[in-house]
Amino acid sequence: MRELLERRVLGAIRWRDAVSDNVINLPLEVSSGTATFTRNLSGLFVITAANGLEKYTATFDLNSLAAPDAKPDESIAVTGVVRDPSGRYLPRSFTVKLPRPATKTVAQSVAPLLTPLDISLLPAPQAQMRIGCASVRVTVRTAVGSALPNMLVQILASGDNRILGRGMSDPRGEALVAIPRLPLVAAGLTPGQLATTTTEAKAKFIFPPADGKTPVDWNALELNPPGKVIMDGTVLALKAGETLSLNFSAPP
Repeated sequence: MRELLERRVLGAIRWRDAVSDNVINLPLEVSSGTATFTRNLSGLFVITAANGLEKYTATFDLNSLAAPDAKPDESIAVTGVVRDPSGRYLPRSFTVKLPRPATKTVAQSVAPLLTPLDISLLPAPQAQMRIGCASVRVTVRTAVGSALPNMLVQILASGDNRILGRGMSDPRGEALVAIPRLPLVAAGLTPGQLATTTTEAKAKFIFPPADGKTPVDWNALELNPPGKVIMDGTVLALKAGETLSLNFSAPP
């Protein structure tokens, strides 16, 4: 006896390392109160259902949807939280807008519905650094000395304020900022001589939302800070492969 099995999907998420931009293939845990996710054999988290799009998952031809059931592209926001049981990456919240556009256009050769959405994860303080990365380990405390989690830390180049790396404090108030692709050597004083180089940088602190405890969307925090933003005055001399430490106390 033959049996017909059909499944509709609404999109997929591909997790990336915020430092290297490499795809993360670890068995992450994703939870959402508004959507259902299934990890496939390629490591993508496929969205198989979402509140408000029940008719979409039961329809093969979107053109056959009744007018009241059709939703404008990206009109429904699905939120969720991703966690790494191995502890290499910090948990974060995320938002995906559905439905994904399902038709091809001249400007795109592949319909966005069939293209995974890339969401990046920041390294946890205990993550192992890649060879050649500079790193800044930051301890973040409140004015009374308590740990301050979910503080987004940016390391900026002193000259042009380019963002060299990002990190976020964990529940202990510890953050790791990895800075890849720094120059290893530069021309020396004489022809043929090479010298190690340093890159001057500074730290920028973006305060988390008021509750400060639940995982936050660091991309949204960076784009629209809900609270204080403080530039630290400490000059950091970064070298490829070396680690610096920085302490930060939030003002009252």
